[in-house]
Amino acid sequence: MPEYIPGTHNGFSTAALVFGIVSVLTLISLRLPLSMTTGALAILFACLSHGKNEKSATSATIGLISGSIGVASNTIFAIVITFLFLFNAEFRTNVFEPYVREFEHQYQQMLENYYGDEGNEEFNNYYGSSAIDNSNTKIFY
Repeated sequence: MPEYIPGTHNGFSTAALVFGIVSVLTLISLRLPLSMTTGALAILFACLSHGKNEKSATSATIGLISGSIGVASNTIFAIVITFLFLFNAEFRTNVFEPYVREFEHQYQQMLENYYGDEGNEEFNNYYGSSAIDNSNTKIFY
């Protein structure tokens, strides 16, 4: 029968467990920056929970494992998205360009609100007729 070691279950191990669970749950719900942050905090608190004891609490171990899963999954996801963006023109066209077009539209509206009818003219003078469809510009090709 395992022997109970007093003092192994402390606040840091509980925090590691909570942050590890939150990291996995936010990973599932695709809240990636929050998942990465809480995963890193889970790893940090799991490491801090050891103290002078050689054996860590089970909650700290579970927090360390779940936090590591969150951080590793986020890192892999970021690498995959970066490679898709850099080397796949179809991904850029279908995923990235709608955001740029929406920014272009909102920027034009802001200029029209600020300058009146001159805003559209100023936008076209600065960016050309369109920031995306400029055939002379090649990004990552």
